[in-house]
Amino acid sequence: MTTRTDTKPFDFNTGEDPSEITQTFEKRLLAWKHVVKEYIQHFEEVASAEESFAKGLTKTHSTLTVPFKEHHMFIPESEPGIQQLTLYFKEYHNQLANNYSKTAKSITNETIKDLNTLKNDIKRKHKEVEAEYEKINKGLVRSHSHTKDSMNTLSRAMAPVTSESSTTREDPWIANHGLKRQLSKHVDRQNSYIKSMQSSIHTLNAFEESIVSTLKHIIKTYFVWKNESMTELAQFSTKIDNAVATIPDKSEWTAFTEKNPNLISSENAVATINDINYPERDNPILEAMKSGPIQHKSGMGPFKKFKDHYSYLTPAGFLHVFPSADLTLHEEPDYSVDLTESTLGPLPKVGATGFFITQKQTGKLFKSDTDYEFNFNTHEEAVEWWKAISEKAAGVIRTDGDAGGDKVQAVAPAAATGIAGDAKVPADYPSPAAEIGADSKVAPVRSTSFTDNVGEIKPPPPKPEPVVGSLGDTKAPLVQSTPVAENVNDIKAPPVQSTPLAENVNDIKAPPVQSTPVVDSVSDAKPPPVQSKPNVDPIPIVHAGPGDILTPRT
Repeated sequence: MTTRTDTKPFDFNTGEDPSEITQTFEKRLLAWKHVVKEYIQHFEEVASAEESFAKGLTKTHSTLTVPFKEHHMFIPESEPGIQQLTLYFKEYHNQLANNYSKTAKSITNETIKDLNTLKNDIKRKHKEVEAEYEKINKGLVRSHSHTKDSMNTLSRAMAPVTSESSTTREDPWIANHGLKRQLSKHVDRQNSYIKSMQSSIHTLNAFEESIVSTLKHIIKTYFVWKNESMTELAQFSTKIDNAVATIPDKSEWTAFTEKNPNLISSENAVATINDINYPERDNPILEAMKSGPIQHKSGMGPFKKFKDHYSYLTPAGFLHVFPSADLTLHEEPDYSVDLTESTLGPLPKVGATGFFITQKQTGKLFKSDTDYEFNFNTHEEAVEWWKAISEKAAGVIRTDGDAGGDKVQAVAPAAATGIAGDAKVPADYPSPAAEIGADSKVAPVRSTSFTDNVGEIKPPPPKPEPVVGSLGDTKAPLVQSTPVAENVNDIKAPPVQSTPLAENVNDIKAPPVQSTPVVDSVSDAKPPPVQSKPNVDPIPIVHAGPGDILTPRT
């Protein structure tokens, strides 16, 4: 648009200024051009979005494959089933992608093309109005200049007439005649310009109608395309709705079970652990001899108390203690007692509900036996457990008052190893399981306790003499007997007055056994004072107790 100074060509009122009308037309056309340009930008973005949607939906074409990869596992796509529904769903998105792509191409090839044509028409019309204005404006400017000159001439001609001192005389009528002639030309030119503008008004009116009509057509066409697309999609939607309504939820499973009638049968019922066969499953050693609730006393010092557990006694000679009876919750027991290395306490007395077990610790440098105290709900239950455990224990401490007094038996039902090497038991060697008579006096053995990394070393007793066979007919005290072993078959008798046998005998010398006063029971036995010898250390006294060697004296 040409830049110019907008000034009125007259200093007097001659009607509307035609330049203002021209400027208004120019601004109007420029505004329409901006509107059409924005429409073009908008539809370009719409076309780009439609194309993007089409590309994105096209990618989904490969994500769902019909028939399925394992199509034989499902109802065929020709019949109502999930494959048919998937096929319709896939076709819906394929159609949607095609519609987006088609719309994008139509917008690019038709809508944007029509808008660009409309924009060019507005631009051309704007240039025509601008050129016409420039042409008329230049004529008006020249006419304005000539009119101004004629008015100046008239003023000069009037000066001598009004001034008496002027010597030059001109007739102002001629000057006025020239001015009127110029004004006539000026008015004719201006009227011609106004008529031209009036014609332009009618032209622009029709032109704007075409602009509005074109925009309406473009928008309507776009929605016609979208409606056609939606109509096609609605048909697919109806097909999908019908498929969803006609396919039962159990259709696929029913068809699957019909193809495979042997999948669910009585032979394939849920198995139990008893149905599983594995090596050694029926071996008796794998069945617990006894199981049931048990209470174990645990804690520190005065805070010890009984806690509920569940135990299993196995043929291998172990007592396994679990926190509860549900073995599925516990992979391993809280602790296990090896009964073949343990001594069982006395049988519970009438009314008592518990007993103890002492387990000997082996394979350690500093040995310390472990005591376990158990309790049960009833006396009968405690006796049952005591009898079952006694069959597997290495030793059992028995207290019996049926023979007129307390008797202590050290019974070894399980195998035990001796300490006398390969020595054989003499024929006249008394049985280690023989009972001690009611009138016999039992004194504890004073023994030395030498400990090394091998085990305990105890001195052998003097050579025994035969024991009187009848306990009721004789009051004679028993001669010195051998220690009671855990297993009679494993007793090894050392020679009389021999040095103690040990794994390391280079530096160990056992002192002779000293006799003690005769006592009525083991608990009353007190060791006599040790007879000291020069350069001999005092021998520690070991009192008789569960698992110790009991040696009667006359």
